[in-house]
Amino acid sequence: MMPGFHVGGLLMHRQSDAIMQVADLGYRCVAIRPRPESLDPSDSQFSQQVVRMAAAIRRAGVSVVIDADAMYMHDPLTPEMPALASGDPQEADLAVAWAQGWIDVAGELGAALITLCSGRSEAGPESEAAEESLERLSHRLDGLLQAAIQGNVDLALRPRSKDVIATVAQFERLQHWLDQRDRLRLAADIGEMLLGHELPVGDRLARNIDMLGCVYLCDHRPGLVGDQRIGHGDVAVSRIASTLAGQGFGGPVIVRVDGHSEYGIQLARESRDIFDELA
Repeated sequence: MMPGFHVGGLLMHRQSDAIMQVADLGYRCVAIRPRPESLDPSDSQFSQQVVRMAAAIRRAGVSVVIDADAMYMHDPLTPEMPALASGDPQEADLAVAWAQGWIDVAGELGAALITLCSGRSEAGPESEAAEESLERLSHRLDGLLQAAIQGNVDLALRPRSKDVIATVAQFERLQHWLDQRDRLRLAADIGEMLLGHELPVGDRLARNIDMLGCVYLCDHRPGLVGDQRIGHGDVAVSRIASTLAGQGFGGPVIVRVDGHSEYGIQLARESRDIFDELA
């Protein structure tokens, strides 16, 4: 596997600086995330931001995953991104344009993978409206997958609670709707799998090992919202990493610790034990 760290969670650091520090700790992959005024397509300095980020990535010698699920990028009062599965054509067009934009710059950043979510669902899983959502989503994903092929980058869908694709099981179902089903990868989010009661996590990952684009590895604790520092929650993160290694997974396993940016690079340092135990 490829040990990775999500520098998008280090809000007190420039992502380009954090990349170098994480690489010095031995991580071979980084995930980066757009945020206002930093890797921000709406900013007049976006081209320069991409150049600076690409330079840092080259100096660090790491692989890159673009986590395209940013917050407050389209509306300062709304954290949600426009939904690819939306029934509103204008919203869907925004979502497609957002994903297409990252496909266009992936080559400049040296990124081999882009992860994104389907967007929120307004329908129950068995309703007629849910079937329509799947049809809309698959149509838009097929178009983006074709663009990704031309851009020499992979797309991976991250199931997220309350989305049209909320679980790995629903990702498996989506495959039957896609024309390019062999091209869409799974970005498995351990926290979201636990919320969806997809247990045992290791078995579900092993079942989809051929479709895995990356794994977002995080620690959670019952009763607390969001990520915890690695080793400060109740998730057997080392066991999950060991399962992936045992299955021969060679892709990125990316530690993500959102919400604790005051700890800085210590978050990456204390997470290295997960991978050191497998060496």
